[in-house]
Amino acid sequence: EQALFLQKMLKKELSVSDHAYQMTRSILFKEELSDGAQLFGKTGYSGLVDPSTCSYGYFVGWLEKEGQVYVFAGCADEKSGSAESYG
Repeated sequence: EQALFLQKMLKKELSVSDHAYQMTRSILFKEELSDGAQLFGKTGYSGLVDPSTCSYGYFVGWLEKEGQVYVFAGCADEKSGSAESYG
């Protein structure tokens, strides 16, 4: 879901202003990598509603390099230590 949302945002398919797109891009910029790629993204945490259930952490974003865009979403389960990625 989150990766699909980012794809729509990057294609400017959402009903928001150009200023909103530029601000989002600016806020989500993390760093330029050693190979010249630019990394954008944000972290999140599901929080613990009930300590007997799982809680999840995630990082979603995209990489830009040489005109190409690579969208990704990663999720880690705190209790089991498992991780999944999508993109």
